[in-house]
Amino acid sequence: MMLPNTCSGEPMKVAFVELAGFYVACENTGAHAAVAVLRGDVCWDVSEVAYRSGARVGSTKRQAALACPGISFTGYQRGKYSEPSRRFLDVLYARSPAVEPVDFHQAFLTVGGGDGPGATPHRSDLLGLERELRGLCFMVRVGVAASKFAARAAVLRSAYPGDIQGAAVLGGSAPGGTGAGVRLSGVIVTDEGEFLRNLPVSFLWKVPEEVRNRMEALGLKRVGDLGTIPYVELVRQFGAIGREVYRLARGAGNDPVLPGYPPPEIVRRVSFENGVDSRDAIKAEIDEACRLAGQELRDTGRGAGRIRVELVLQDGRKAAASRRFLRRRWSAEALKTAAGACLDGITVTAPVEEVSVVVDELGKMEPRQMFMPLDSGERRSGYAGPDLEQVISALDDKFRKNAVFRGREFRASRREMLLSMWDPMRTGGGPN
Repeated sequence: MMLPNTCSGEPMKVAFVELAGFYVACENTGAHAAVAVLRGDVCWDVSEVAYRSGARVGSTKRQAALACPGISFTGYQRGKYSEPSRRFLDVLYARSPAVEPVDFHQAFLTVGGGDGPGATPHRSDLLGLERELRGLCFMVRVGVAASKFAARAAVLRSAYPGDIQGAAVLGGSAPGGTGAGVRLSGVIVTDEGEFLRNLPVSFLWKVPEEVRNRMEALGLKRVGDLGTIPYVELVRQFGAIGREVYRLARGAGNDPVLPGYPPPEIVRRVSFENGVDSRDAIKAEIDEACRLAGQELRDTGRGAGRIRVELVLQDGRKAAASRRFLRRRWSAEALKTAAGACLDGITVTAPVEEVSVVVDELGKMEPRQMFMPLDSGERRSGYAGPDLEQVISALDDKFRKNAVFRGREFRASRREMLLSMWDPMRTGGGPN
């Protein structure tokens, strides 16, 4: 879904929000420690103490150690960041229905556009972010503009000294957080034309670094310089990326915010007026919820990566269990089997008032996956397409033993190799 950048006849603005120190905060190393999170040999994030000492995101491990003697390093661990990132995105979602996550610590969102030319009442949409995001970073960087490109460029530009033409700067501080407190560093672009004309080409974040370096070597120091060059010449000099440069230099980078949070999910809830303690009754409602969810998945051509069963007990407590599929599933039978396993793992100590079945991690299914039985349960559900064993047998007869993947080493069985020829989304390596 795309939301237009207009609201009640007034133009909406786009905000880009970035949390500095997010990954370090997830390590719980303390507010006064000099720490950097590495991806490979490059600093992916640094703490406030390390930042004040000169360590920067993007610097090498050696450069950070020279800038901040005594700095400690830790590796990037994806599993630690999902829950803190959800808290970050929840704060943004409370301000705007259109939130587009970029990374664990970055997102676009729409904000109010104001009452007239140059008006910026959307400051109220931004102030207070530093208080709500306390403990997740040491600084909240925000850029607001009419386009996503300019909003993110404003955040990049704010990290460097000097006046920012065509923009207003706002900031604040809040007690708590890390170091001296979580601070807000905001840049609101009031005149996008002037802002882009004076923006150094090094902040063209949509353009590869080698192309930006070539622009500077040609004497094109600012985006305004690119705006004077004809389209044909830009394409001749920079190839296909020249088309994007032509658009950006003329302020045409106004791609809409693509809402991506909260992630799509299918939720089925059933309430019991007086509560029930019969597992059979609970299981029957769960099976019906799975049937409806499976029908919706099939109708929309999607598969689910996870199913979660949640119970609300009469004593106020909640119990839940989830199961993740090795491959996305779509049939009601597969969902029922997984939901039954979830229910078996929940200890019910009081009558149940409400049952919820949540199917998430949704994704499009490759058409041939939708019409091939993946397990015996799906064959029993009335599937009329080719049988999986028949498919494998036919492929085995068609290809000689030494003709499949000749010259390449595969650890998977021949069965898996043949099946991957029919199902391009299959990961192989064992039963599913």
